[in-house]
Amino acid sequence: MTLDLGTALAPLATLRRFVNYETYPDPDRQGKTIKRPIDVRTGLWCNSNLPEHQYTFAEAKATGRPIGFVFAEADGYFFIDIDGALEANPAGGYQWSALAHEIMAMFPGAAVEVSQSKRGLHVIGQGVAPLHSCKNIPLGLELYTNERFVALTGDMLQGDASLDHTPALAAFAERFFPPNPYGEITGWTNEPVPEWGGPEDDADLLRAALASGKRDAAAAFGAGNVTFADLWDADADKLAAKWPSGKGGYDASQADASLAGHLAFWTGKNHERTRALMWQSGLARQKWEDRPEWLETTIMRAASVVQNVAKGRLASTPNEDGRTRIILRAGELDRIATEGENALIAAGMPIYQRGGLVVPVIDDVAASGGYKTKVARLAPVTIPAMQDYLCRSALFTKYTAAQKMVATNPPDQIAKIILSRDGQWTFSHLAAVITAPTLRPDGSLLVDPGYDAQTRLLLIAPPVMPAIAKNPTMQDATTALARLNGLLCDFPFADDASRSVALSALITPVVRGAISVAPLHAFTAPTPGSGKTYLTDIAAALLMGDRAPVLSVAAKVEETEKRLAGAVLDGCPIIVLDNVNGDLNSDFLCQAVERPRVKIRPLGTSQLTLVECRATFFATGNNLRLIGDMGRRTITCTLDPALERPELRSFDRDPLAMVLANRGEYLAAALTIVRAYVSVGYPGKAAPLGSFGTWSDLVRSALIWLGCADPVATQEAARADDPIITELTALLSEWHAVADGQPFTAKEIIEKVGPLAAPGDANHVPLRDALLAVASDIRRDVDPLRLGKYLGKHRGRIVAGLRIDAVPDAKRKQNRWCVVKVV
Repeated sequence: MTLDLGTALAPLATLRRFVNYETYPDPDRQGKTIKRPIDVRTGLWCNSNLPEHQYTFAEAKATGRPIGFVFAEADGYFFIDIDGALEANPAGGYQWSALAHEIMAMFPGAAVEVSQSKRGLHVIGQGVAPLHSCKNIPLGLELYTNERFVALTGDMLQGDASLDHTPALAAFAERFFPPNPYGEITGWTNEPVPEWGGPEDDADLLRAALASGKRDAAAAFGAGNVTFADLWDADADKLAAKWPSGKGGYDASQADASLAGHLAFWTGKNHERTRALMWQSGLARQKWEDRPEWLETTIMRAASVVQNVAKGRLASTPNEDGRTRIILRAGELDRIATEGENALIAAGMPIYQRGGLVVPVIDDVAASGGYKTKVARLAPVTIPAMQDYLCRSALFTKYTAAQKMVATNPPDQIAKIILSRDGQWTFSHLAAVITAPTLRPDGSLLVDPGYDAQTRLLLIAPPVMPAIAKNPTMQDATTALARLNGLLCDFPFADDASRSVALSALITPVVRGAISVAPLHAFTAPTPGSGKTYLTDIAAALLMGDRAPVLSVAAKVEETEKRLAGAVLDGCPIIVLDNVNGDLNSDFLCQAVERPRVKIRPLGTSQLTLVECRATFFATGNNLRLIGDMGRRTITCTLDPALERPELRSFDRDPLAMVLANRGEYLAAALTIVRAYVSVGYPGKAAPLGSFGTWSDLVRSALIWLGCADPVATQEAARADDPIITELTALLSEWHAVADGQPFTAKEIIEKVGPLAAPGDANHVPLRDALLAVASDIRRDVDPLRLGKYLGKHRGRIVAGLRIDAVPDAKRKQNRWCVVKVV
């Protein structure tokens, strides 16, 4: 519908405050959408608060795109959003809520329109508002007067926005939007307060902050069960439990303010340092870029309410050889253990947190083609190993009976206490050990060996790599793509989208440091020997310098999941399930692919351990099928050599040897493609992909930008091959054809197609076959109980334009089921 401002909003047409906007599904809130302003002239995402991105109403309307308006305090207009103003009428139908009527009475004659959801109201008028907050989540209200873009609908528009409502606006703000209880807000600063004595180095600061526990968080910041680590990683479940949003998920503004408060403590209220660190966190989002002044205000407000700042810890006495001197005294095991841990960190011992305490181990191994490579793995810190590290880091002494100080060995009790302090360690958290450069979330390159606090990755022994331009061009990216394509020219890809999946398999593991989660890459073919595993070997050689270590698939899913869990716990950067001939379905694999952190029960223990998962998952198999939720988490490369014995083919080149001989150049090519796409501003970004937004933005969109097919297009073929979807589609189609939207209990629909069916119903054989496919018992009859559970499991799911709905039957106290068309 074309927006018409009419007389109600005609006063706004005199202002140059209009933008276009677009909507797309919110990946974190099912059924919800996100609105993003776009520049009228360029059609690209923009900061709507900047004057250069604001246009006249006529200019915004001429594009044919939806229109939004930017409220600015200088213009003197206000905007009230009453969410959920339309409610069910007990007598039937719907009615405007009492709250909506009350608010409308406060602003008689103001401009009013119905929101996009058709369940809310927008109120627009003139008036000067006092200092106020912007959201009243319990009541579903929002009030904006400055630097806010809103979507205009023109739906049922009436009233006059030019009427002044200043007195009513003051009363309204005082009642529903009182100012937030912040302390005195000082100006922006890039220096800590004088009493601060915290870590000067960002890596040390993050290590200490991430190690702070729930008790510290609750006492210092009032965050309850939310820790700094929860905020830093944007743990959606924990944040939603603390700050639920009225629209689902968590209130991002509350989380932003809490993280800013934590960092104000650790940085000594250094606003500039706080902002730089916040951009490294998992909470970083587009709003911060679109509205930098909003982020700055959030930081200054958070600093104003933080009462304390980090103070320096007393330094231990150093020994002549540089080791810390630790004096052993009876009854002071806690103090000795704490000093021992501090000494280990001060000495730079390579001890990290990953589930338990681990150390990286680098093995020199022979790779393919006579090459040598370094392979990284993680080893748990044992009691003897901890004593060894303590001896290297500190000089332990004690007093003799004659009060003479003598050197001694660290007691094994100290090693045990340090190892037992799970949740209290100040050692750095380790996501993975890598041997290839990667990207950070902010787009910068991680190329220097050592521990990186921003990504929590440890880079060891990277290969020599040619320099990458700070802002690579599209031509640079095209050249880099041609280099990677040169490794794939002999593979018999079934289509262009499959080639794109293979390219993604080469690029994704390399840039994994910038991506919290990445889809599983599956390789399938109708015939063995088509090159599926060889493709994973090339990707592994690029990342690790050797062929991919593979996992076999066990007869039982549980056993396979144990193997996967072990690989994740070991920090393997590439995990390959090889020869999955047939169906691929695993709840744990779904979780590991989609979640940045997973809970694992290490062998021999009964406790679950939470670890970061930075692996890229591959799976290979002949005629591999993705079952259930696995399909939306996977992109599939299909190889089809159209030969009976494809393994007998001969080739002119050896791509594995090519990678091993020039690994640094191919790594630079993968990094250049993504860096170039970022440097030119993400042109033509693909529509968001649920759960894998960052991968879609960086890898998928970069490939499409360079003219490659969309790798996500392969999901449609996998979806069509999913037996669960096939069965559900058949059931819904046949049910709808027979019942035509009428509700039935599970027993009634079975009777309609079974032996007891009426004469006119006895020919519904296709529906009976569909019911048997999903709910048959050992007698090959349809089981009502199984059918009811199946329908409940898939209630509300849409396939082939049809959906199962449940209609409660209060009299029978059970559900009746109907299949309806979805428009």
